[in-house]
Amino acid sequence: MIQCVDLHFAFGSKPILRGMDLHVQRGELAVLLGRNGAGKSTTLRLLGGLLRPCSGVIRVAGSDPFGAGTHLRRRVGLLPDGLGLFEELTLEEQLTLVGRLHGLRPEECDTRISELVELLGLKEARWGKARTASHGTRKKAALAMTLLPDPDVLFLDEPFEGVDPSGVRRIENLFQTLIARGRTILFSAHDLALVTRLKPRILLFDADGNLVERPLEGFHWQDFEGAEPALEIPAWLGSSSF
Repeated sequence: MIQCVDLHFAFGSKPILRGMDLHVQRGELAVLLGRNGAGKSTTLRLLGGLLRPCSGVIRVAGSDPFGAGTHLRRRVGLLPDGLGLFEELTLEEQLTLVGRLHGLRPEECDTRISELVELLGLKEARWGKARTASHGTRKKAALAMTLLPDPDVLFLDEPFEGVDPSGVRRIENLFQTLIARGRTILFSAHDLALVTRLKPRILLFDADGNLVERPLEGFHWQDFEGAEPALEIPAWLGSSSF
């Protein structure tokens, strides 16, 4: 379903991915882990067709996502780090626009919007503009837009970030149901407690920038840091008297 072979990508002279290999099968739940700047968001944007690799091969459902036709774009859902919301539109307007762009019939679109609003706990935000919403509400709104066309594969950048505990549980349940129905999900995260609950396949950008698979059992936050020494808190921090 998802394949990258010897993938290289750089922003100008700054290399981000150096020969990355990635394989995710249909019906798998997999998570990208790693330190800030390791390449998680870049990888998801490459897979979603928003960026073109410098070299290497990417295949999503058998096709190159960059410049892909309408058929593949309807099968792929991307929740990017920038969320892609229109600040002056309400959630209802944004979802309706997405539905029209994907060719949903008006009645079908209305039904799906109502069900997603209920599923993700967005009823109070349905008629509010994006610019007035909290970060967690914006995240759930963008997720609803991603889900509306019912894609086969989902690339989700930090889908739990800023979401309240009730919303987190809703999204966890959603993941479990989608995987049981044969969908494929690759997401990024920083919350190891959440990852432990979901039990996804772990793909880690290690301290050397390599993407490696790690077993969930015994996984620890120190795996993010490699052999780096423990940091000392500066003596002046917290010592001032007022």
